[in-house]
Amino acid sequence: MTLLHNFFHKRWKTIIQASPLYALRLLGNSSFSSSIPLIDLWPGDSVAGQSLVEGSFKIGDYFIPLKKVSHFLSHSRECPEGFLLFLHNFEWLRDLKTVGTNASRKRARELIKYWIHSHGSWTKKTWLEPSWHPEIIGQRLRFWLSFYEFFGSTADDHFKRLFFKSLNRQFRYLQNNYKTHTYTGWQRFQALMGLIFATCSLKRDSARLGFYIKELQDILSLQLLEDGGHISRSPNIQFFLLRDLIDIRSALRSYSVPEPDFLQPAIQHIAPIIRFFRHTN
Repeated sequence: MTLLHNFFHKRWKTIIQASPLYALRLLGNSSFSSSIPLIDLWPGDSVAGQSLVEGSFKIGDYFIPLKKVSHFLSHSRECPEGFLLFLHNFEWLRDLKTVGTNASRKRARELIKYWIHSHGSWTKKTWLEPSWHPEIIGQRLRFWLSFYEFFGSTADDHFKRLFFKSLNRQFRYLQNNYKTHTYTGWQRFQALMGLIFATCSLKRDSARLGFYIKELQDILSLQLLEDGGHISRSPNIQFFLLRDLIDIRSALRSYSVPEPDFLQPAIQHIAPIIRFFRHTN
């Protein structure tokens, strides 16, 4: 019965989301602002940031003109799969922040505004784009909020209204689809990151935050092995998991939430594996 119920539930949700009227469900209070500023703790790449200011994305050892990348920023269905998360999660805002100039702030606002205008159409149903997959929204919310003080504090009111309206729509979409979307355990963790960050910084909903913290505990119990390694055995995921748990701890402290009992032990359990990977490379 449960499998049948889930099948019809997902089928019904797909039909609803295929209608432009689904955008009405994403409406809500768009006037809120980030009441608790979040701080990103990690260094960026100043070369990548400066190249972006000057008009090109640094991807590995390559520099790709911004005009070419902009097409994939506005048409995520055409974006190469391996490039999708990198481009649409906006983690590269960290590189612009490392540059720390007015020009880098302006570039950040330009690209955010460009993304919002490209993904704000009711008739185009842009929430069906791959860039709206929950794991990508989760990361985007996290980085938009973490770097808001950098690019948003000097922005005009028009940008702020546009930014928080889009932020609100994405947050509501993620809340509506987090539990029913089909993805890997690691992707679910990435989606959950956005819910935790947005709830801490924007909504200040203690009950909902408690649910997300319990969800985090459940995810870690399924993905962490007894030796502290991630179930994927990927060195990259192992590092990102450690980094992300440290960021969650920082966000909860900013919100003055008592730290969950499982969080610090999980961080301490994961760290030795990172050192192992460093010594074996």
